[in-house]
Amino acid sequence: MNMHWQTKKLVPILWHENKCASKNWLQDFLRRSGHLAIRTPEATNFSRSTALNKQTKDEFFDNLCVMAQNIYNVDETALTTVQKPVKIIAGKGCKQVGKMTSAERGTVVTACCSVNSVSNDVLPFSNL
Repeated sequence: MNMHWQTKKLVPILWHENKCASKNWLQDFLRRSGHLAIRTPEATNFSRSTALNKQTKDEFFDNLCVMAQNIYNVDETALTTVQKPVKIIAGKGCKQVGKMTSAERGTVVTACCSVNSVSNDVLPFSNL
């Protein structure tokens, strides 16, 4: 590394030759700053990204305050009658470790529950 005359900072020689950071520099930078990572971004279309502005946000929250009792969050989950055994601690070298479980194949039940922000709920319902 050499000293850059304007900033008095140590910079790699390749920075002056290529006028850009190298892959090694980026890897070292990411290693030093543990909270950063290279990620693949989600695709967001232009109209959706530009639709979120202060006016739209304020309008959304104004409507939310008025209509909170009419907005429900619904979620569904699959429940099974046969549970998968959880992991256990066993001695090294054991060839077979067993845990008692039901011999039946089981049934999957889908349950849906809903609630709104003012604590009104709809009783769970299921589809067998």
